[in-house]
Amino acid sequence: MLGDYSVFGNAWRLYCLLLIAIGIAQTVLMLAVHRDRARLLGAFSRREFWHRFIRATSPIVAFAIALGVSLAGLPQVSVLLSFVLVPLIHVLARLLFAERPPAIVPAVATAALPSDSA
Repeated sequence: MLGDYSVFGNAWRLYCLLLIAIGIAQTVLMLAVHRDRARLLGAFSRREFWHRFIRATSPIVAFAIALGVSLAGLPQVSVLLSFVLVPLIHVLARLLFAERPPAIVPAVATAALPSDSA
C-alpha cells in the first residue's frame, strides 16, 4: 500500500479518510449525548456546547484540508499541515468558546495573626 511514495501516497490519503470518518463518529456521539438539552450530562451553556462541538469537528476539518492539499499534489505539505491544524483549531476553540474561570480574589485576613510570646 505504501508504494513508491512512502507515507505521502495512498496510505496517507487513506489515513486522512479514516480520521475524517472518526471525526464524524465523534461528532455524532457528542450530538447524541447533548440532545434534549444535555439531560445525560447536566446543564451546559451554549458557549460550552460550541467549544465541545468545535473540538469534536476539528479532525474532520483538519484532515479534510490535509486530504485536499494531498490530492492537489502537495503531499509533504499535507503531512506537515496536519500537525499544525488540529492544535490550532483546539487553541482557537478554547480562546473563543471555553468557559472563563472566575477571577480569584485574595482573601482578606479577618483574624489577627497569633503573636509569638514566650
